[in-house]
Amino acid sequence: MGIELMIKTKNDKKFTPSIKIVTRILKEISEHGHIIRTELAKTANINYTILSKYLTWLEESSHVELIIMDKKVNVKLTERGYEVLTHLDKLDAQFINFVD
Repeated sequence: MGIELMIKTKNDKKFTPSIKIVTRILKEISEHGHIIRTELAKTANINYTILSKYLTWLEESSHVELIIMDKKVNVKLTERGYEVLTHLDKLDAQFINFVD
């Protein structure tokens, strides 16, 4: 499963996401099932503007989807998002065992 990590944003600058931040975002969404963007920014401790860039990338790469619930935009993981999170958790566990 290859993931293209660099995309061009509207102003033609390249965006290279941090795997650490991606993992944090996916975990927060997974824990809540679905979550509004402002709450996700708070719980993941990420600036809202930066979170928006990540969500754009995650949505374009089919890891999350935006859904309207109670007139608010919520973020939820797709099946692919759950699969990636599972792999990231395994890598994290392997890395911790490697370092210990």
